[in-house]
Amino acid sequence: MRSNGGHRPEREDCDPGRAAPRRRWAIWSELQALLVADVLNRNQHKFFQAKLEETRERHAKYGDSIYLLEPQLKEGEGGLRDLHTALWLAKVKYKIHSVEELVQRAIITGPELAEVLEARDFSVPRAQLAALPEQAAFRSTYLRISGAHRTDTGFQA
Repeated sequence: MRSNGGHRPEREDCDPGRAAPRRRWAIWSELQALLVADVLNRNQHKFFQAKLEETRERHAKYGDSIYLLEPQLKEGEGGLRDLHTALWLAKVKYKIHSVEELVQRAIITGPELAEVLEARDFSVPRAQLAALPEQAAFRSTYLRISGAHRTDTGFQA
């Protein structure tokens, strides 16, 4: 227990269950402040240009089309990396902390936000599955159980 100048010991210091989350929150807050100060508030134009060039190179490497027979879900055009890049660019330009803030600031509409979230929710599990070792039986079982094999058209893959 830590003493605070002759007063009663601080109760929070006695409980490791409370101290660890507070420490993590303090570290996270400090990292967020550093991110904003050292990365996001520096040369925005240079950051945007670097992200644009990175995206062009990635698209060229993984197939510069959304109409591939077997698209690369994470790195290919329209994939998860494009969504993450768009969110980083919005974070830098509009100083947001969540994608929902784009609606609050009238940058995108509610239906557009729903599309973004649906695309994210559609892409994340598939990209994670694609990263697994060749376990086709596991992937097909997962897709069948989760209902992830269905598309908006109602047809099954």
